[in-house]
Formats: sequence, structure tokens, C-alpha cells
Amino acid sequence: NSLLGWGEQFEVVIWIKLRELIQHLPMDDPYEAIAKLYGFKSSQALTDLLTPLESQEKVLYLIDGYDEITDHLEDPSLKRLINELRSKPNWIMTTRPHQFTTRSEEDARQLEILGFTDDNITAYTNRFFEVFKEEPYSVQGKQALTHLLYTQPNIRCLARIPVNLEILCSMFLDKDIATSSLQTLTSLYKEMMLSLLRRY
Repeated sequence: NSLLGWGEQFEVVIWIKLRELIQHLPMDDPYEAIAKLYGFKSSQALTDLLTPLESQEKVLYLIDGYDEITDHLEDPSLKRLINELRSKPNWIMTTRPHQFTTRSEEDARQLEILGFTDDNITAYTNRFFEVFKEEPYSVQGKQALTHLLYTQPNIRCLARIPVNLEILCSMFLDKDIATSSLQTLTSLYKEMMLSLLRRY
């Protein structure tokens, strides 16, 4: 109810997973699509519920994964569905960059989630190992990870994703990782997976 304050603004938030939705093509209208997506037998009850709420702008559509359906955009029913959803007062569409453009008549904003820069990676790594400085292999782990990040471009690229950098930093607190030499990306991925499995 308090998620980002949406509980106060919207009465209904509908998550439309486009990758799953395309399995139900063709479809005539968004309510039918949503009904099929969520396993309703009929779209009429959904239409009756959503139509008055939409007129009060109390429905938010989360249209997820536009970039995952670009191969299907020639399907007339999918094209019509996307256009109709985009005509609703409140919608958010998730996609990878450059897969989607807003129309000139749309009052829309585009946000792009960016990964870490080299400076962000350095700052995060320094802060992480500062917080865990009492760990026995913190110094060796920081040195080993820093060396790896600046000698292996593929690993630095991997570290641009914040959750990956957190996993890498956590891994390098471990004696076996901090004192070993991970030579390949494959060995690094293997250790990342083992680290996650040990953690959870």
C-alpha cells in the first residue's frame, strides 16, 4: 500500500509481463490480454472493475519487458494492445535503452538506470573494505580485487552492475579467494555462484 506512495495515488497496479503476454496472441483488447495473462476465464469482470477506475486515473499499468518482444511487434493485435496501453493515463514501460521511443504527443519521461563508472567502482570497493576492515583477509582481498578489476576489462565491465560488485567484494573477504589467483572469467563466475550458494 505504501510502495513509493502509489497506494495513495492508485487503487490498482497491473504488472503486464510482455514476454508472457505474447503467448496469448491474438487478443482483441487490453482487458482480454490481462485476463488471459492472469488466468481469468472472462475479461468482462476486469473491464467492469477497471473502466471506472481508469476514468479517475486510479490504475497504473507496469508494462514490463518491451525489449523482449520486439520480434513480435508486427503482430497487429500486439501492436494494437501496446498502443492502447500507451493511451492510458498512467503507465510505466520497462525496456533496455534504445528499444523504445516516446511519441511527440505523449507527455512521457524516460529514465535510464546506469551502471557504475570506474570512479564509482573504486569508491564502492574502498567503502566496502573500509566497513569490513576487521575481517582477517580484508586487506589482501581488497588488493586482489582491485588488481583484478584494473587488469581484466571483462571483470571491470561485470562490476559496473552494483549487485555484481557487492558479490565480488564479499567473495574477496574469503581467504581462499583473497589469496588465490582467479585467471579466467569462468573461474570467477564459478566462485561467484559458490559464494552465493554458501551465503543463502
